Order: sequence, then structure tokens, then C-alpha cells
Amino acid sequence: MNEDNFTNQEPEEQEPELSTFTPIPTIQPAAQKNIQEIDVELFSYVSEFASLKSEVKQQNRIQAKTTEQLSRVLDEVNQVKEQYELTAQQQQQEYEYKMEQQVLVFFESLLPALDGLDYAVKHAEEIWYELQKQRAPRFWNRKSFLHEKESAEAHWIGLKSTRERFYSWMQNYDILPIQALNENFDVATMMAVDQKIERDIPPQTVVEIVRSGYQRRNRLIRATEVIIAVKPTTEKKGVW
Repeated sequence: MNEDNFTNQEPEEQEPELSTFTPIPTIQPAAQKNIQEIDVELFSYVSEFASLKSEVKQQNRIQAKTTEQLSRVLDEVNQVKEQYELTAQQQQQEYEYKMEQQVLVFFESLLPALDGLDYAVKHAEEIWYELQKQRAPRFWNRKSFLHEKESAEAHWIGLKSTRERFYSWMQNYDILPIQALNENFDVATMMAVDQKIERDIPPQTVVEIVRSGYQRRNRLIRATEVIIAVKPTTEKKGVW
């Protein structure tokens, strides 16, 4: 080969090599439509969720406000209830106090009659005991004497029965006679009006009731007037 031919020969143009790459798939119109529908549906769900969340917050605010109002109303109801109970209690106390005062006034007005009844019972008892001590006559006065004894006993029993009915009425109003006979002297419910020398009875023991006393529910109406026992005094003999 000639040198001239070699030098004058032009190099052949080489075709550029194509680099290898992954082709981008083309979206078909139908698939693109489905994606748009999904986007629209997703946006609708998000909107509904946001609306629901806002509604829940609103409901929570309404519930909190309603709970606060209900609590306030309940507090007012409790205050009204307490005030009503307090007023009812005060009215009940005032009613009981007025009733007690009326009962006491009425009972105090009956005390003279009750004292007379006590005296009549005591006197009838003494007469009956005196007749019990006497011997019945053997002749014409015997029948009259027995009749007198029976009449005295019936009179005594009748008076005691009347007093018992009176005491039963008093118990309905919680008024009770003070038990004093054979009891130790109590300065809170008794008043000693006399003393009696007794050898076999302990000192300060009530041996006789002069006038009965009464109390109502631990409230003293009148003290019992009593005679109490005392020891005999021992006199010292002088030295002559």
C-alpha cells in the first residue's frame, strides 16, 4: 500500500453509541382517571375527618358547658334542700317548744287538784288502816262496822284508781312523778321540809312525802317536798 494513499485516507465516521436506560412507562388515560378519582375521594375523606374532628371538639365544649351548668344547678338544689331542712328543723323545734310550754302551763294549772287528790288518797288510806286495827263489835253494831270498813276500802281504792288514770294521762305527755320515798335525798329534785329521827334507817333517806314533785323529760316541774331521816343525837352526861 502506498504511503500517499495511507495519509490521504480520511477516517471513517463512527456512529455514536446509545447508552442503555429504563424507559419511563407512559400512563394510560384510564389509569390517570382512576388516580384522579382516588385523589378526590381521599380529599373528601380528609375533609370529612377534619369536619368530624371539629364537630367532636364542639360537642366536647358543649358537654363541658352543660356539665358545668348541671353542677351549678345541683349546687343550688343542694343549697335549697339544706335551707329547707334547716327551716323544717327550726319549725319543728319551735312547734315542740310551744307544745311543751302549753303542756306545762296546763299541767301546772292542774297541780292543786292533783295535790288534793293525793291528800284524799292518803287520808282514805289512813282511815282504812285505822279501821283494820279495830275489832268488830259482837252485837248490833257489828254489821254497821263491817259496812263502814268496806265503804272505807272501796273509797280508798276508788281514789287510787282515779289517781292512776290521772298518772296514765300524764305519761302520754312524758310527765312523771318523782320517785322519792325510801330513796336517798336528791337536792336536784327534792326539797327537805322536815327531819325525823330514825334509828334503823340510814340518814338522808326519804321517809315521808309531804307534797309530790313532777318532771318532764328530765326537766323539773316541781321539786318533791320530803321528810328525811336523821340519826338520834347522843347527849353527853355531865360529871357531878
